[in-house]
Amino acid sequence: MILEGICWAVGTREEQQDFFGFSDPNDADFIKHGGRLSIVCDGMGGLENGQEASHCAVETFLEAYRKKSPNESIPDALYRSVNFANKRVLEMAESFGQVENCGSTLVAAVVHNDSLYWISVGDSHVYLCRNKELCLLNEEHVYANKLQAAVKRGLLYQEEADFHPDREALTSYIGIPELNEISSGTEEREIIDGAGVMLCSDGLSKVLSMEEMSAVFDIDPNQWAINLVEATLSKKRTHQDNVTVTILRRERSQQQVKKVNKKKLKINKLFIVLMIALVFGFCYILILSSGSLTDTTFESITPLASNDLADSVSESLTSIVSDDLNGLNSVISPASDDSFDPSHENGTQR
Repeated sequence: MILEGICWAVGTREEQQDFFGFSDPNDADFIKHGGRLSIVCDGMGGLENGQEASHCAVETFLEAYRKKSPNESIPDALYRSVNFANKRVLEMAESFGQVENCGSTLVAAVVHNDSLYWISVGDSHVYLCRNKELCLLNEEHVYANKLQAAVKRGLLYQEEADFHPDREALTSYIGIPELNEISSGTEEREIIDGAGVMLCSDGLSKVLSMEEMSAVFDIDPNQWAINLVEATLSKKRTHQDNVTVTILRRERSQQQVKKVNKKKLKINKLFIVLMIALVFGFCYILILSSGSLTDTTFESITPLASNDLADSVSESLTSIVSDDLNGLNSVISPASDDSFDPSHENGTQR
């Protein structure tokens, strides 16, 4: 079962230019091949129509991803969707007469079975979460990367790169005429019980360190999202940017938990019976090997050890093996149904 968390805040800005979305949690057929998707877009505050750009990016990306077929891989669907969103935001910018002056970042992630797939453009972040442990997966598409490359080539001093006025300027974003910088990745078999993915805008990632994010962790993803935003705002920065965070986290359903507990109980029962059989068997061997026993003693013990014990153990083993172990394979393998029923409307902030 996939749980989700979401929280956002305007900060000290005049308007909310962040936007977010989720795929349909009730479309079980689509989830089988498309998984559960979350997306966060951050309209570029220094450009015109940042709010419109982030809204357009989220809506068109979700529209494109919904068209994924079972034969299309998730990475291919993400790549196709991000290019579709870029095309639509660019068309919107052209209609406003603001080409190269209107855009949004984008980061999206899909949890499918036990794997994570992600894609990003700009400087919003995607983190792999294993309970309190966080791992940043993507790189920022900012001018600082080019400055650092110049330092390595000996063309620039490190101090000049560190204090360059344009080091945080985006070199790739949704709405750019030529979208060449796209980061993506696949984390296979990483989304086990308790693990998940967190997406956030730079209003959070530029304020909190990963240690501070982990410090406010909560097993409830929605509460963790709230804690993260509250921790960001508690810094009381004068120019606090918009803050948005979404979380997708895998958790065992109550039915799965009951199945696992039942499996453990069955294994424990079998273990107890086997231990009893071993103890009686060991005692029987000692009796047979003892030269001090009389024939009368041997005859009185043998029926109990050989007949009653054998019948008792055989009956217990047969019952447990036939009734309890036939279904272990199905119990051991967790259900792959990622669908769930969230407590809020799908995907957009108002």
